[in-house]
Amino acid sequence: MKEVLYFALFNFLAIYATWLYYLAIMNLKQSKDELNGYVKLFGYPLGLIGVIFDVYIQLIPASILFLDLPKDLLLTGRMRRYKNCNDDWRNKVALWFCMHFLDPFDPSGMHCGGKCEEK
Repeated sequence: MKEVLYFALFNFLAIYATWLYYLAIMNLKQSKDELNGYVKLFGYPLGLIGVIFDVYIQLIPASILFLDLPKDLLLTGRMRRYKNCNDDWRNKVALWFCMHFLDPFDPSGMHCGGKCEEK
């Protein structure tokens, strides 16, 4: 039982850390034209670490949460697919998550936008 709680806590913290990396990366993306070499030197590794976290979240916690094996490398692909291609409970979860945690912080305002590209 204790192992399950540790696993749940670890995954919650991993999701939270991934979102923090996402916020940092979107902030850098918004300012990309004004970034100097030093900022890029420290900023690009954030992106790499964020992608590593994102892949983990996509493979383990998101597969458990959505009761579905991954068909995309990153969580964004899964969210876009559920939001734009599905009309079930996964669609509602993806829509809520995108609307509150991803889209408002993407400079385009549509991180989970796009057309249905069923895989």
